[in-house]
Amino acid sequence: MAKIMIFASFISIFFDIGFIGGLQRLMHLLDLDVEGNNPHPWRTELIYTLYFWAVTVGLFLLATAGHNDMINMMVFNFQFILLLSYVNALKTHLNIFLAVVGDLILLTAITGIVDWMIGFVFVAYMVGLWLERRYFFPFDEHPVVILIGKAIMGVLFWSANAVRIPVASKYFWAFLASYFVISAICYGYMVLVRRENVDNIQDARNVHFDGLTSARNWLSFRQNLDEYFEGSNAELGVIAMDIDYFKAINDNYGHLVGNRTLIEFSKHVQGLLDDVAPGSRLYRTGGEEFNVLLPNTPFDVAQQVAQAIAAGIKELTITADDGRTFHITVSMGVTARKSSDIDAMGIFKRADHYLYHSKKNGRNRITISNDGDTI
Repeated sequence: MAKIMIFASFISIFFDIGFIGGLQRLMHLLDLDVEGNNPHPWRTELIYTLYFWAVTVGLFLLATAGHNDMINMMVFNFQFILLLSYVNALKTHLNIFLAVVGDLILLTAITGIVDWMIGFVFVAYMVGLWLERRYFFPFDEHPVVILIGKAIMGVLFWSANAVRIPVASKYFWAFLASYFVISAICYGYMVLVRRENVDNIQDARNVHFDGLTSARNWLSFRQNLDEYFEGSNAELGVIAMDIDYFKAINDNYGHLVGNRTLIEFSKHVQGLLDDVAPGSRLYRTGGEEFNVLLPNTPFDVAQQVAQAIAAGIKELTITADDGRTFHITVSMGVTARKSSDIDAMGIFKRADHYLYHSKKNGRNRITISNDGDTI
């Protein structure tokens, strides 16, 4: 029994971890949604599911190629643990459903196995997945519950197999013990894969986003400005803005309140932009200096967006640690792409020049031209 368990575990671990490694590579290549704004994540996961189905087909064909019940049981052990491990990597309910139901359909179509007990195991697994996703997600934060769930599924699966393929008791317990070992190791590896993927996404996000305010940073601003200028954006609005008297906030309330002001300001402006200019992007390009890019936006609309931001910011209330409250204003420079612009930085420099004109002429105003015109 011990030899059978060790042999089955050794082969299965290498096979299942090889599958997970391939899945990991796909995730690195395809999961590029560092902002978490992908409107159709199921499409990316569908590629993972196709990979899972391809491996599953190969395993079921292998099981039907031979006539050794022990080998067949070992292959089914591979495949069932593969299913449990793969589903842990998914986020969308659609692909979870496709993986589980597709697995059952492939099992029936390729091996010819039609058994109510196997069907019962899959139904029980779907119920277990629903409970897991509702109460114990993500899977890496609830190891005890998840492993107990996998153990229960293993008992159900191998009990169904034992009825379908009568084997000696020692082989049943050997394969069940092998299942426990492999599923636990694969779960641990899936935890490492998930956390590595989360870290990779966070690292990619940190390159393009400001760590304090979560607005995009200067590097992202430069890249997007060039992309918009060189792309099909014949109309491109730029708003440069600066929080008025920010040094006085730090001096009077402390730097922690200053940081809180930046965070609240960024959050508030982003909310305003979501309402009035959904295609826009907010960037923190300096200490208290921010910029907004408005692709496919004419000059008059950019002015309206700036006015909406200025009015909305006046409604923002900042509370200091001692309970005192205060309001802030912003100075702005607004411009848009001109036919005479030869590069993207020319637009930014013009908006920045208008911003400093606002700051030098009383602050809390919006400058829109070299002549100092304001709105």
